[in-house]
Amino acid sequence: MGDARFMNVRIGDAERTESIELLTRHFNAGRLTPAEHEERREKAKIAIIRSEIEVLFDDLPAPHPDMSAALPPVVSEAEQAAARKTPMSEFWSILAGLLILFGIPAVIVLGTTLGLWWLFGPLAVGVILAFVLEEASMKPKRLQD
Repeated sequence: MGDARFMNVRIGDAERTESIELLTRHFNAGRLTPAEHEERREKAKIAIIRSEIEVLFDDLPAPHPDMSAALPPVVSEAEQAAARKTPMSEFWSILAGLLILFGIPAVIVLGTTLGLWWLFGPLAVGVILAFVLEEASMKPKRLQD
C-alpha cells in the first residue's frame, strides 16, 4: 500500500476508470477469477478514496493504477502556523506587541526625564516571557510524515 498520509484522499473518475482497465488486464492475464474480477470492478466503480482502490491491487503485481494525482492538498507554512494558534497564544502575542509598542517609548521618556533606564531590563524580560508563553500555549506542531 502507498504512503499512509495519502490514503484518505478522494479520487476521481480517471482513477476509477484506470483501475477498472488494469483489473481487466490482470483478469486477462489469468491472475483473477471471473468472480474476483467482477467483485473488484464493482468496488473500483464505487471507490471514493485512494485506499479503496489501492487495496484492490495489494496482492497483484504491476501494473497498478497511477495515483499521483490523488495527493493531499499542500498546506503553506502560514496556514500551518495559523492552525496552531489558540486564544491564549493570541493573548500573549498581543501582550508582547503592546509591551513593545508602549513600553519602549515609556522607558525612553522615563529614562530621559527621571533616569530610569534600568526599566529596559524588566521590559525586555516581559517581552521575552510573553513570546515564550505564546509559543508554549500553541497547539503542538504536527510531524511531517
